[in-house]
Amino acid sequence: MHYDIEGILAVIGIFFLPTALVIVIVALKYNKENNQNQLQADLYAKALAAGLPIPDNLFPEKKKKYNPLNIGIICMGAGVAISLFFLLVLMTATAIGDDAADGIIVGKLGAALGVVPFFIGLAYLLIHFLAKKQQKLEENAK
Repeated sequence: MHYDIEGILAVIGIFFLPTALVIVIVALKYNKENNQNQLQADLYAKALAAGLPIPDNLFPEKKKKYNPLNIGIICMGAGVAISLFFLLVLMTATAIGDDAADGIIVGKLGAALGVVPFFIGLAYLLIHFLAKKQQKLEENAK
């Protein structure tokens, strides 16, 4: 049995390297936040032990990272990308002919699957614009 080692390495590289990169980035960010929290806790403990007043800004409130506009745009882009990818699979399978019936089915289902994140993104955009409108109404009511 003969294996195409270059093809196997290419597939592993395509899927493994981006996943490994994301894991490394998340781990580094977690480590940085954990170190910062540890430093704040140590400072708090030392201030309490010394009987000093605790500064008000020692534990600042974290900024809201949730932005429906950004999430909506990303989801819509992902949905379009998924649909385009599977449409290309469909076009390739159609060009090959009758031997590619599985490719045609996968292409059609995948292209339809891309609609799901697209509409999720559309919902996030709707949330963003409705919240913005609500905020303006509240400001005008004051």
